[in-house]
Amino acid sequence: MAEKPYSRQARNALDEIIVNRIQVLFPPSISDEWKKHASGYAIRWRAMMTSRGLAKNVKDKKSILLRKTIRMALPDVSDTQALLKDVHLLEAAVAYACGILSSDNRSGRLAGVVSEHFDALKRVQWVSPHFDPDGCCHWLKSRLVDIDYCCVGQSSSRSLPKQSDGHGKQSLPRGSSDLAAACD
Repeated sequence: MAEKPYSRQARNALDEIIVNRIQVLFPPSISDEWKKHASGYAIRWRAMMTSRGLAKNVKDKKSILLRKTIRMALPDVSDTQALLKDVHLLEAAVAYACGILSSDNRSGRLAGVVSEHFDALKRVQWVSPHFDPDGCCHWLKSRLVDIDYCCVGQSSSRSLPKQSDGHGKQSLPRGSSDLAAACD
């Protein structure tokens, strides 16, 4: 049976995190997400990260202001619900000054819209291993553009991003980010 490219791209990104010794932050909200959606490979990967001291448990940092801004900036109820489902990734990225690695195109795009109303999101880089796999690996090899930590989101979504800077990364401002989930 042939390997699916989507799975291979995700595994390659996870492998780059280990090879480059990038610390991954796991607040309880992201740990819970991993428990629900992680593949067998992702479970083994996290165990390797933990054994090497690269998986860090940190506290959730909920932001009432960010949540209010999401509700204000996104008039469509389904968009609001979609982004609130992934708000824990944005909260971790803002609180711990990190990037995001994930596959959820819609949340990445919506976060870009919200960033026009929430300045701290403008510094968040949201990257997908599926849109530009080589660029994603380059982003990880370059240490997340001077970021030493990341959070990796688990998603059941299979939507793909539409835009990139050619290196697999995008900052959220200008509403142009379609990439998803890693945090510092």
